[in-house]
Amino acid sequence: MRVSTLFRTAVMTDSSRAPATLSLSRLLLLDAVWRLRSLSDAAKECGLSVSTASRQLSQARKDFGDELFIRSGYELYPTDRMNALSNELEPLLARLSGLMRPEEFDPATLRKTFRVMTADNGFMAFIAPSLRLLQEQAPRVSLDIVLPQPESIERMLKDGSIDLAITPIPQNAADLESLPLARIRKCLLMRKGHPLAKELLEHGLESLTPEKIAKWPQAFTNLVKVPEEKSIVNPPSVLRVPYFNSIAFALLDTDYIDWIPESAANYWENFPGLISFPLPEDISPAFTPRLIWSARSTHNPEHVWLRSLIISRARELYEAPDTPAKNP
Repeated sequence: MRVSTLFRTAVMTDSSRAPATLSLSRLLLLDAVWRLRSLSDAAKECGLSVSTASRQLSQARKDFGDELFIRSGYELYPTDRMNALSNELEPLLARLSGLMRPEEFDPATLRKTFRVMTADNGFMAFIAPSLRLLQEQAPRVSLDIVLPQPESIERMLKDGSIDLAITPIPQNAADLESLPLARIRKCLLMRKGHPLAKELLEHGLESLTPEKIAKWPQAFTNLVKVPEEKSIVNPPSVLRVPYFNSIAFALLDTDYIDWIPESAANYWENFPGLISFPLPEDISPAFTPRLIWSARSTHNPEHVWLRSLIISRARELYEAPDTPAKNP
C-alpha cells in the first residue's frame, strides 16, 4: 500500500525560507532517481506514472531550492546538493520504512534493480549460484552486472552507480563496508594431452615447480595484477586477456597453461578435453574475494537480504575465508 503520510523536515526553501513539508513518496522517488538515473525507471520502481513522478520531482526541486538532477543525454545526473542529500536519504528511508512497516521484510514484494560490479569469474563463482534462490524469493528483482573498474569502485559505491562490488582488491575507505566471501585457490587449466598434465598425472602434484610451468606458454587475466607472473621466468610466450574464462576456449589445441581460480576450474573440467590441477600455496597462494558496499546501505533491509543470500551460498560452496565474518 502506498504511504501518503507527510512529515515535517527542517529543509528551508529558497523562496519562503519556511520549513518545507515533504512526502515520503517524494523522498522515495528522489532516492530511486538517484540510484537509477532515470525518471521513468524510478517511477516504475515507486509505482507511479511518469507524469506523477515528474510533478513530484518538480515539487522536490522547489522544496530543496535546487535542480537536484541535471539531464545529460538519456540520464539524470545528481547535483552536488543531491549527492549530499543522498548520504542521509537512504538510512532515513530505511528507518521510516521500518517504523511504518514493522512486519518482517518480504523480498517477494520487492521490485528493484541491483547493480553489481564483478568480473566474469565473480559472477560465475558467487552470483550465478545465487540466482535460483533469488528468483524463488524475489521474482521481480533484477540484476545489472557492471564490468570491473577497480579504480572507480569507491566512487561508484558512494554515488550509487553500483550497489555491490566483488573483488579481492582491498578497499580502505572509511565509508565502505566489506565481508570476505571465500578462500579461493588458484589452479592450472590445460588440455588433457598437455605434456605437463601427463607428467603431473604420472608423478603427482608434488613434482610441480615454477620452472616446469615456465617451460610452456602462459595465459593470465589482466583484470588484476597476477603475482604468479613474477615466479614464471622467461616463458615462451604470454597471453593476457581482460577476462577469467575466455582463455579456456584456446586450450584444446594449444600448449597454453591457464592460471584460473578454482571456482572456474571446477566448471571447465566438465568440458571434455580439459583438466585442472590445484596449485600448491608456495607457488600461488589462495586469495579472498570480498563483497563490498556503501556504509549507508548497511542497515537497508533490501540490501541486507541480497548480501545475506550471496554470502550464504558462498559459504556452502567454498572454503571459509580466513578473516572472521561479521553480520552482513
